[in-house]
This record gives sequence, structure tokens and C-alpha cells, in this order.
Amino acid sequence: MILAGDVGGTKCSLGLFAKNGPSLRSVFHSRLATRDYSGFEDLIGDFLERAAGPNRSARAQRIEAAGFGLAGVVVDGSLHAGNLPWVLDGNALAQKLHLNKVVLLNDLTATALSLDRLGSNDFAILNQGTPEPNATLTVFNWNGRKVSPEVRNHWIKVYPETSAPAPTEQDEKP
Repeated sequence: MILAGDVGGTKCSLGLFAKNGPSLRSVFHSRLATRDYSGFEDLIGDFLERAAGPNRSARAQRIEAAGFGLAGVVVDGSLHAGNLPWVLDGNALAQKLHLNKVVLLNDLTATALSLDRLGSNDFAILNQGTPEPNATLTVFNWNGRKVSPEVRNHWIKVYPETSAPAPTEQDEKP
């Protein structure tokens, strides 16, 4: 069983996945309010209790691996974020889950690394072009706070799961 999730300042989306050949099959998922918990270990504990609830077999198998995309900077296995009320320590979480290691990645890094695993139906083409082998991949994230109001009307609102065209010269003018 694989435990994975997207951890943000307001909510945390977690899932348990079973190996299904080269892909994964979702077994259980839940969205929890981040600020309802005193720490990430408590949040994970509650999630695992919910997964093991009545008539559920999601926790019948041992967790073999765990990884999380996090809204913040990950340094030496710990999350540094101003939007969370607690510290997330990968080593402490690994001990709680009885794992050698838990993978913690910045959420945009996690998104970029996952794009090669998605099928063509998982994408929406914004601008038709000619694919270039070995071209640079750009992933944009915009939540309304990272772009000035003057630029906002010229951008396509995107989330970590999508990409957008680069800004034009007009967008970049002060």
C-alpha cells in the first residue's frame, strides 16, 4: 500500500493506493482541514483510522511507501512553510509509519515529476504547437497572491495540475 498526499495550508488531500501492475489503484482517499490538527502525524493518524473504518479493508495491508507534495520549501527532509501551524518532519513521520524514509517534495516539483506518468486524456491543450524533444517543461501555479493585479487579467488561471502559456511583453510591463 502507498500513502500519498497534497499538503496545503488549508487542506490536505490524502490517498491510499494499491499497486496494479505498472500503475496504481486508489483504495481510499479523504480531504482533511489542515488546521484541525496539532501536527501532521495527528492528521495522518486520523486519516488511517478513517481508512480502517467499518467495512473498509484499506488498512489491511502494510504501508510500503509514503510521499507528499507540500506547499512550501523542503530542506533536509523537513517542510518550512509560513502557512502551516506546525512543522512537518519527514524522519518523525517515517518512524510513525514504520518506514525507512518518507518522500517530501515541494508541490510544484511533485507535479512536474508526475507529468510523464499522465495519459494524453489528462491534459488540455491551451496552444497547439509542435512537440520538441528534450524541450524545457514549465509548470505554473497561480493562486491569486503570487501575481500582481495588473498582470492577473492577462494570465490564464491555472493550478498545479495544469500549465499555461508564458506571459507576453505586455504582461511584464509595470
